[in-house]
Order: sequence, then structure tokens, then C-alpha cells
Amino acid sequence: MTTTDHTIQGKPDTVGAMFLAEKESLRPLPQYIFETGKCVNTRVNAFSTVRFQTNDYSVPVVYVGRMVGIKAYPERIEVFFGGERIAEHDRCFGSHQHIYRLEDYLPLLETRGRAFFNAAPVRQNIPQEVLDQWKEEHTDHKTIIAFLKEQQCRISSIKDPVRIRTVDLHEYDRLKGATYAN
Repeated sequence: MTTTDHTIQGKPDTVGAMFLAEKESLRPLPQYIFETGKCVNTRVNAFSTVRFQTNDYSVPVVYVGRMVGIKAYPERIEVFFGGERIAEHDRCFGSHQHIYRLEDYLPLLETRGRAFFNAAPVRQNIPQEVLDQWKEEHTDHKTIIAFLKEQQCRISSIKDPVRIRTVDLHEYDRLKGATYAN
């Protein structure tokens, strides 16, 4: 007896026969992948951010004024332009928050040096102690921008920052068997 030849108590026919009757009313699966995120279109505002629900997320400054698509997932927000992902952020569940990625604003900060220390993306992403030290040392904003770009390249080149070392259980066995003198 196969799995489709048996009957279920209280049902009029075999499992196989009931499936054949039901199969006629089933529709084929769609030919596209079902999108699980919430998708909206919006325009990038003058501050180089897009709003999803009540929060603003940064995008690169070259997209100011352009229409972009947002895909919101439970843990992240992705922003697309012309089919390419241009920004990704951890989703913020607060209200009226501004989430900035410093690298989105580096081209603009490069041309507006006097605004560097007061810019919200800078204050949100660089610790105050570092900013104070740069001010105290009178560090030129072009030097700071070059440093930040260099750091950005180093960080983006890291593929897998977590290294798992193998464990030598022989050492554990040796320690376990050792007697400790009091």
C-alpha cells in the first residue's frame, strides 16, 4: 500500500483520489519570486535621505532629487535606483530618527570643509573625543576626508571579519589530567 492508497477516517475516498480531485482546482506557481519586503517609491530629499514610515535613511548625495525604490524588511532597509542597491541600513523602529552613513556624505563634505565638524552625519558617526582631538590639532578637513575614505576602503574590503580558530583538545586533556598543588 502506498501513501496515496490509504484512507482517512471520516473521509469518503482515498488520499490519492481526493488529491486528484483537488489538483484540478490548483493554480500553477507564479513565475517570479514572491517579494517579502514592503516596497515603496519615494524621492530623495535635499538632505540626501529617504523617509520610510517616520524615519529618514541616508543615500549617496548624487541621488538627491531622484526617485528611488525602498524595500523594507523586518531587520533592514534597502534603497534601489535603476535596479541597483545604492544604500542599506539596519531598520530603525524608533520614531522621527535620522540614520546617516558617513560615506554617503563624504563627496559633499569634501567641498564644504567649514561644515565638517557641525554636519549631522559626522556627529552621528564619529565619536566626540575624536572630533575634539581633530579640532585641537587643527587638522585640515581634506586630511580628515582622505583618512575617512582610506578607512572606508579598508572596512569594505573585509569579507569575513570573524576568524574561528581550531581548538586543540589534546591541551585540554593534558590540563584536565594535571594535578594542582595547593
